[in-house]
Amino acid sequence: SGDMMVLVRTPDVDDSSLVSPLGNALALQHMRGKQRRFEFQFQVRLKKIPTGTVFFSCDLMQPIKLGLVQKAFVSAAMSFVRSSNPSFNYSIQGSVPKEDGSYEIPHMAFPVQDGMNRVVATPPGEEPPILGQSIEEDAESLKRRKKGIHIEWNLTDTFTFSLWSAYVDFLEWRVMMPGIRPFS
Repeated sequence: SGDMMVLVRTPDVDDSSLVSPLGNALALQHMRGKQRRFEFQFQVRLKKIPTGTVFFSCDLMQPIKLGLVQKAFVSAAMSFVRSSNPSFNYSIQGSVPKEDGSYEIPHMAFPVQDGMNRVVATPPGEEPPILGQSIEEDAESLKRRKKGIHIEWNLTDTFTFSLWSAYVDFLEWRVMMPGIRPFS
């Protein structure tokens, strides 16, 4: 069980002369001075201890129809993501069903401990980070995750996760990679 907050960079973050929509104050304050275009924040308490690796994944029910040039750009973008996160897994088109009926749907996925920018475990009785503000992970925890030491899941802590990127603009629905012209 838990909560999620999606923060998206709007034009008023960088141009204070623009009128901000009501309810945008948290996103404005949080995004100002940062390069990120979006940030997803999650706060959960587990009902069951996971077995195996926990993934953050975005799946599509059908393949995206891409032209040759678009496919090359998307492949370049996915390779760029994988270069900074080797455990990142993706399939743009999915796969044809096999004889046993199994197939791979189009997806992007990575293990939570490898791909999340911040992971904070808050024990009972302590106040977890407030969603919509900076999620600060203990330097030792971050170092352990980067070394591949698994998160110690439990049913008592509140887990807070943060994922952000400067390379995806959800308002304009485009990818903005260094050295490549932005594309839809």
